[in-house]
Amino acid sequence: MAFDAVPYDEHHLFLADPRVAGLNPLPDSRSYYRRVLDLSVLIVRGVGLALELDGDDVQLGSMLIDTNQLFESFVRVSLVRAAAARSWLASVLDGNTEGRVDFYDVPDELPHVRGSALDALATTDAGKAQPDIVVARPDGKALLIAEVKNTAHGQRSHTSDTLPERGEVEQAVTYALRYDLPFALLIHPWIRGKKGLVYVGRVRTIDVFDYRLDLSLDETMDASLEDMAEVVAYLARLEGSGAPISG
Repeated sequence: MAFDAVPYDEHHLFLADPRVAGLNPLPDSRSYYRRVLDLSVLIVRGVGLALELDGDDVQLGSMLIDTNQLFESFVRVSLVRAAAARSWLASVLDGNTEGRVDFYDVPDELPHVRGSALDALATTDAGKAQPDIVVARPDGKALLIAEVKNTAHGQRSHTSDTLPERGEVEQAVTYALRYDLPFALLIHPWIRGKKGLVYVGRVRTIDVFDYRLDLSLDETMDASLEDMAEVVAYLARLEGSGAPISG
């Protein structure tokens, strides 16, 4: 590997280097590294970019942001922090990685059709159930699954309160069945209508809830995130949680 001989600088002493800090110019042959180097320094320092403010500290070319992934990560990180602050007896997991489970089971007795047993494809590939968020006890028992969708619920409706998109509900209900839960939770950014927790209805045995997170104002964002955490704790039946305060 090209960087095998490069030692790891755990104290980030390289940030004091005049060239890294921008005090001395880079060699002419490497002048095009300036923008990349400035951005790398921000990343190492954990500094964010305020896209709504003008400035000339860092120059960037085109920037492509996956807002769907951004909203999902924002909600998950917010709940992880709430779990730590509230000392939840459960973990908030990323269902795409550590919280996922096999999607299919293979029954001991395979179905028979026309007198012979059918082989199960799931024997070699069980698939994966991957909810965006899984709240689970230390023993691994799932207490809640949530699908986080950065979509405009009811965007084709003329009413202020309407149903979430059908495909999103079907996915959440399927995951609730797979995790042996009696309810499924969707989380959307609030667009219009009722804010906070909304009860959508029941699909056979699965109650469907939709939390509509209001991020429209900086001054109310903390309260909205607090309410979302309270709702999640209540639905997950976490010890010490009170009734949700939304609605």
